[in-house]
Amino acid sequence: MKKSFYSWLQQFKSDESSLGDFARDAKSDKDFPRQSSSYKHIHDYLESKKACAEVLDNFNEFYEQYKVMNESKISELAPTLLADARSIIQNARSNAVRSVDFCRVQMYWKLGKRIFEEEQHRQARADYGTFLIKNLAEKLEAEFGSGFGKRQLERARQFFLTYPIASTLRTQLSWSQYKLLIAISDSDKRTYYELESVNNAWTGRDGMI
Repeated sequence: MKKSFYSWLQQFKSDESSLGDFARDAKSDKDFPRQSSSYKHIHDYLESKKACAEVLDNFNEFYEQYKVMNESKISELAPTLLADARSIIQNARSNAVRSVDFCRVQMYWKLGKRIFEEEQHRQARADYGTFLIKNLAEKLEAEFGSGFGKRQLERARQFFLTYPIASTLRTQLSWSQYKLLIAISDSDKRTYYELESVNNAWTGRDGMI
């Protein structure tokens, strides 16, 4: 069933953006056509409320995003992506062969790789990555907890892009250390701290502050 524009809009109500502002304004307006998916119906309603040009321009932009999401079903996660993500998490949790910390590192690397692969598969839309991570995080966080929220999945994607070769990951480093390393944009500086962390057995933020 096609999601109404209002229903689609409300997933952004917590965002600090013009889209989030529009979502909150629509929610506070009791007369907003909440069941409608019609551009003309909603546009006519906004004009009847004497909405300013900026509001109408924003609506045009947001409706285009809504239309693309509905037409291409971007808002619906690919079943294989969710299944693969669940499998990666569950396998990592049950794997007792290596240390807990490195299992966690491998888990986030695999999640980042899978997210990046899905983005490439749907690369026709430049903004697909934003919706992909947001929607996947909602599913995983509800099932597995706060360690799989939007920010963590963004870090996982960045982690894979920074360390695209799995064999280069160091078993001595934890996920907390890798989060600090990927925040360093200078590759030479990042390599230096990576080696120092291993050679000096640093833990957490030791030596990286």
